[in-house]
Amino acid sequence: MLKFFWIDSVILRGGIIMSLEIISGYDREDQVIELFSEYTKLLVDIMPLFGEYLKLQNYSNEEKHPGDKYAEPMGRLYLAYWDGQLAGCVALRQIDAQHAELKRMYVRPRFRRKHISRALLNRIIADAREIGYACILLDTEPCLDAAIKLYLSSGFEFTERYNDSPFDTTLFMKYIL
Repeated sequence: MLKFFWIDSVILRGGIIMSLEIISGYDREDQVIELFSEYTKLLVDIMPLFGEYLKLQNYSNEEKHPGDKYAEPMGRLYLAYWDGQLAGCVALRQIDAQHAELKRMYVRPRFRRKHISRALLNRIIADAREIGYACILLDTEPCLDAAIKLYLSSGFEFTERYNDSPFDTTLFMKYIL
């Protein structure tokens, strides 16, 4: 299993150097669970019925053992640290031999606007390409406008429904690798 993946230094205004580190989350499931819980709470707070959708996804099992759903070699699970502090996460799961799904992309509010989401997304895209997938799919909600802008600016496009989301508002996107 990949223990360490990528580290980069970012020079902020005033010459302050901060670092972004993206590492495998498999050996840090407690931190993955912490971020997944924050992310799903945020979604339930915005859309109370989202809790029902989590039940359809068997989220209670995923929450206990996130590494299982996103297991290598066909899946991925990453954590991002900003200057040593836990900042965000992302996962990739196999749908079938040609399609993967981007899941649980989340960056804590205090770490946003530092390009952490873009770095996580780029890592997942590179991994999906390396694994041999033809396409990455995702679903999102209109209220997550910053995420939608990120996906569109990264080359994702809107596509047809591919899962059983119970929401009429759910947006479906794809990225051709």
